[in-house]
This record gives sequence, structure tokens and C-alpha cells, in this order.
Amino acid sequence: MSAAMISGLRKRTLHEPTEQWLEDEHYKPLTFAEPRPSTGDIHGPRINRTMPLSLSQFRTMMSGTGLKKRRWLRTLRYTIAVPHRIEDWKALEGRFYWGGHMERLRNDEQFGKAIADLFETLSTWSEHHRLSLEINVIGYKTYLEPHTEWAADAGEYTWIMRLGREFAIPPYRARFLYDDASRLANVPCIDRIIFANKDDLKGITRTRHQTWVGTMFQIIEHCPTIREAQLDLEEFIRPDHEYLMRDRRQALAEGLPKLLRTLKKLVYANQIERNWITPMPAINVLSSETDTLSNNLRDLTFSLRELKLKQTALSLDWLFPLNENCEPVPNTTEYYWPHLETISLYEVPEFLPSGEYLFHYHPAMEPEYAEIEDWDDAICQTNPIGIVEKTWPGRSLIDHEAFHRLYISMGHAAQRMPQLRQMGHVLVADEKGNSEDDWQNNFTCLRLKSTGNLAVCWDSEAGYRPDKRVAAAWGFESQ
Repeated sequence: MSAAMISGLRKRTLHEPTEQWLEDEHYKPLTFAEPRPSTGDIHGPRINRTMPLSLSQFRTMMSGTGLKKRRWLRTLRYTIAVPHRIEDWKALEGRFYWGGHMERLRNDEQFGKAIADLFETLSTWSEHHRLSLEINVIGYKTYLEPHTEWAADAGEYTWIMRLGREFAIPPYRARFLYDDASRLANVPCIDRIIFANKDDLKGITRTRHQTWVGTMFQIIEHCPTIREAQLDLEEFIRPDHEYLMRDRRQALAEGLPKLLRTLKKLVYANQIERNWITPMPAINVLSSETDTLSNNLRDLTFSLRELKLKQTALSLDWLFPLNENCEPVPNTTEYYWPHLETISLYEVPEFLPSGEYLFHYHPAMEPEYAEIEDWDDAICQTNPIGIVEKTWPGRSLIDHEAFHRLYISMGHAAQRMPQLRQMGHVLVADEKGNSEDDWQNNFTCLRLKSTGNLAVCWDSEAGYRPDKRVAAAWGFESQ
């Protein structure tokens, strides 16, 4: 069973398709559409905002005598219903589990067909019909895979759930069957594409794209005039499944060079990839010694106008490479960002992708945590009702040299951005091992309208102060 629906951004999102809908439509894709804002014609076409349309109905509505209605469309929300809803971190491997994923392959088959059908429908539309496409995936029925055991806490680490590292079943994310996207037609009318994870105001209705990041890029490749992409990968992965974090990061890194240079805005959100508790070593999410994501992201910024990243760990000098002495490397003399206006990095984690912390414990505290041998005991120190009995203080001593390197790199890059209006970097450190006690180190750069000069500001709860090298990189005198 497969189905899909396109809806307006203001529409109610269905959790699961109804039996009547599936019976009536024979599991065909369904469609919602959101009209453009009125430009004065109060007699414009009436589009039903409350009921989904099948994809065939959508084709009929937007063809023939309905061709004029296309100019009213602003957003398509395409929600694909695959046969099985495989919940994240809700199952453990059973005794005879062998790793076969036939149910996942069935989902992938229906997902690929639904995307291909939509792109075939839109491929004949003119590029002058600028559309925003949002893709979501829902499972028709909740399903426990064969030879697995349901476990509500498979994503946790407690005294009664210490087997998750070896036996927790990884989440399902939709992809093309055998990663083959050859059926996709090019769609010139898609201006913006969104893969979102969001809740309504009451936190009840959830919209999830549930799409593998590599598949996102395969879809975007077939949007030849796309100008904006929003990719939300703020999805939980168990810290002891670091291989999944590495796979996700590597797929993102490999996808960036595939983006067309028509793209002018990229918005990306990542999971903050902290370990179970603060004293534990940070997680190395690199697949090799080279930080491919940082390098490829920098290359992409040369053609962007706007970049927004959330909870994404990058190399300190990712934007403008430096040598060991924090000096520009020779091949950076031609670096230039003619279009970049806004670059925003917020909720940046307090560690590097290589697993190095940017803050350290006070020397008097180091021996206590260095002697921890039983991480099971340290992680699981909770009472039966889950109230934490022990809190772990965070690292409070800032690595000044690391932050100097970060801001020197940003300063050299900013001097080569003639259109820059705003640059921000907000780092959130886990001060007390509790996200509610996170504290920030803020950096903001603005171009003053009155003079056209750049103004920079540091607001550091950790006591950071720029040195002369940082001042020189930004072109101002250190005070």
C-alpha cells in the first residue's frame, strides 16, 4: 500500500491515511496545494484547503482548462504513505535476527515510485511557475520487523537497557530502491525544497520527512533551477552508534558538491552529537582524517547568498584555511565570496568533529574523571523512577588558542565578502551536564549602514577576548 498527499503549509497534517481514503483511491498519491497570496483578483480559483487530492486529481485540476490555476500555487506539501511505520529506537535484535530488511525495501520501493510520479507530473511545468516543495513520509501501519523485540527504551542507556549499543535496531530512513534515482525527471519549476521535522503549536501533529540525507541530494539534483534548500537532520542517534553519525555526516559531505550553483540559500540542522554524559570523551564523527564536510561546505559558500547551520560541528578554520601558526595557507589568495550576504552558525557544539573539546576541566577536577573506568555505572546513576542522582559539572576552562584560530579564519574570510551584511557564531557549552544550564559564547558581525564598515562583537560567558592576531584578521586595532 502506498499513498502520497500534497498539502499547504497551513494545513493539518495527517498522521496516517484513513481506511476509506485508501479504499477510494486505491492507494494512489494524494495532493494538497496552497495558493499564492492574492494580487488583487478576488475572483481567483478556489482551492480546497481541507481535503487532500489524489495525484491524478491534481493533474486534472492543473491541466487543460485548469492551466491558469498553476500561477496561484505557491507551496506543495507531498506526504508519502509507505506500507510500514518503523518507529525510531523502539526495537532490539532478537535471537534469529539476520539483518534482512525486506519491509524497508518495500517502503523504499513505494517511496521511489511516489517521488517519480510527482516529478513526472511537474516536469512539464514552466520554470516561471516557482514552487516550494515539502516532502514528508508517514508509515501506514506501525510495524515491528521480524525477529526483533519491541523495547520502548531502546534509545536510552539505563540499568535495564544496557544492550542498546549491540542490539538496538537503527532507524529507518526512506531512500530510492538500491539508491537508483534514474526514474526521476527534471523539474524546472521547483524554486525551494524542504525536508522538515516539525510539530504544530500544541506538539501533537508531527511532520517528519524520514528521508535519508543522500536521497535528499538525489532529489535536489533533479531540480535544475532550485534556489533554496532546507534540510533538517536534527534526528536522534544513540551516542554509541557513532557509525550512524559518521554515515550521516559523510553522506551530507558527498552530497554538497552535487548541488547546482543556482542554489543561493542553504539551511541545515543537525543533531547535537554529544556523548551520554559530559565527562565522557567527545565523539569523533569523521570518516577519515580529512574533514570532507568542512571542505565541501566552504566550496559551496563561494556561490551562496545565505548559509544557516544549526548544531553542526566544523573544523575551526573551515571557512578560511590556516597553517599551524594561524596564517593563511598559500592556496587561499584567490578566495572570494562575491554574493555571500549572511552566514549564521548557531547552537554550535563545544567540541570539534574530530572529538576534541573546546573547553577543559579545571586541573583539580581532571583526576576524578580520568579515573572513571566503569562508564555503565557513571551513565546509569539514576533511581528507579528516572530522577538523576548525580550531576556532572561541565568543562569551564576555554581553549583560547582554539577560539583565536576560529575568529582569525572568519576575519580573513569576511574581508573577502563585499556583500556581507551579517555573520554570527553562537556556541553553546554544556556547563553543568544539563542542557537547561547551557551557556553561550556569542560572536556577531554586522555591516553598518552609516559607514559600510564591519562592526564585530564578542559576548563570552567563558571570558574570551580576541588577541592582536584576531584584530589584524578583522582589520581593527586590538584594545
